[in-house]
Amino acid sequence: MKSAFWILPIVLFVAAPFFVVGPINNHYNRFEKIAKEYECYPVENCRFDFNDDGKFDSFSIVNEPTNAERYNYRLKIHVENGGLAREIINLRYDSTDNTLRTHLAPFEESGVKKFIVYDTINPVQFFVWNGSELVVQQDRTLLEQEIWKAMSLEDDTGGRWTKFVLGLTFIALFGLYYFVLVIGAVLYIHLRRKLAKTQA
Repeated sequence: MKSAFWILPIVLFVAAPFFVVGPINNHYNRFEKIAKEYECYPVENCRFDFNDDGKFDSFSIVNEPTNAERYNYRLKIHVENGGLAREIINLRYDSTDNTLRTHLAPFEESGVKKFIVYDTINPVQFFVWNGSELVVQQDRTLLEQEIWKAMSLEDDTGGRWTKFVLGLTFIALFGLYYFVLVIGAVLYIHLRRKLAKTQA
């Protein structure tokens, strides 16, 4: 009975950190899944049809250098219109590295075609297809907010670095916690044996 009495506290002490980190880990995993589902990358491989002509629209990154900037990358999307390519969006594109870049998510919600951007260089980042062009989206649905958040967590300018630091912090705290737990258990056992010998 005495051994059974100690099982529950031991299990609780061992499992306690997971009750803290579990919800946080689930939070980040959920947004990772959203980013994988909706973000298109690399840009040239984006497959989406805004104008419902049965053909994938053209996504491209073009460098248009200026006097002030040698590298002035632009994101351009073209749809076909009577056999001719028509530009429906032209935005600045950041391509610093694989994570520090402009993130894109073309998708459909309730029959409406939408387009979301995440970066730090484009002030307008939510668009909706009105039947002939992409226009600024004023009201944002919960799905739109979650997609934008998910893409931000995959970028160093958003929450990616915070997520990385948080992970390292939890690893360090876990190590310290279990180290103290083991030392405490060893000392407790040692003191009990010593006390038992004294009483004997």
